[in-house]
Amino acid sequence: MAMISLGGATEASIWSIYYPIETVNSNWNSIPYGKPLLNQTFHVFNQLMEPCPVWVPGQLYIGGIGLAQGYWRDEEKTESSFIIHPHTQERLYKTGDLGRYLPDGNLEFLGREDFQVKIHGYRIELGEIEAALQQHRMIKDVVVNVVENQHLAAYIVPLQSNEEDYTPDDTTAVAPITSNMGNVPKQKNSINKPPCQALADAKEKAKIL
Repeated sequence: MAMISLGGATEASIWSIYYPIETVNSNWNSIPYGKPLLNQTFHVFNQLMEPCPVWVPGQLYIGGIGLAQGYWRDEEKTESSFIIHPHTQERLYKTGDLGRYLPDGNLEFLGREDFQVKIHGYRIELGEIEAALQQHRMIKDVVVNVVENQHLAAYIVPLQSNEEDYTPDDTTAVAPITSNMGNVPKQKNSINKPPCQALADAKEKAKIL
């Protein structure tokens, strides 16, 4: 039985790239992203929209017949995400993902360039959830992270004056401000005034897909 890894984006008909998994090298950080499917294209570009050499990280773009026409009734988002390459004139979707070419021609996926994550196939903006939780009157700061790629966890710094009155479950009422119930953290942890670097480290770890 053959095992195939598939990847891509909803904006490009979901599946755009594949990799047949035969043997797994113990030195790999992850299974290679692979090569484009038929009639699809994948590109790794730098900030000047130039192809990146092997091993050099860049932004991932998808092209080909699988591209969507755009976002329903959202011209601004469509114009920012779907572009025309300035030199090749190919229409492309900017995924927001980072990757690089491997010497064998396969692509390696390196994560996001923002704080967007994917859980059970749904993309979620961690920053939106943090902003919603920070509206709570008892919260000083918050970091939302992904636990075991399965669910969201919120790490909450209470306001000092309200620490005795605050419990993590108090945020349940404000969490549904986010776009759907799948964005509500299942796990909430109260932490005592961590240094700024601790919050930054947590945000960096949040770039899990």
